[in-house]
Amino acid sequence: MPLHNKKKIRNLRSVKTQMLQIAVCDDEKVFIEKIKKNVSEYFDRRQIEYKIDTFISGNEFVELKEKMKDFDIVFMDIDMDGLNGIETAREMRKVCPDAFLIGSSSECVE
Repeated sequence: MPLHNKKKIRNLRSVKTQMLQIAVCDDEKVFIEKIKKNVSEYFDRRQIEYKIDTFISGNEFVELKEKMKDFDIVFMDIDMDGLNGIETAREMRKVCPDAFLIGSSSECVE
């Protein structure tokens, strides 16, 4: 892990004085709700203020353009219709290279 990411993790642990901006980008609402529930429980237990915004597609998320910078943490589905998670992440990194990006997928490999 690059040094700047370790420093940011330490900063993330001490964010009780500011509100975390979190994005959840997934084309399946059931997964959006599960992530929101788990994230909310985690930050509520730690008494950390946060705000969660949800996006139903990669296209919807990248339409934010410069406003993507507002997010500290982004949960991204990798396998979305249209602009997939990898392509969306590439666009996001152009404007906010320091946000924590967590990729996920509900696809199973047999």
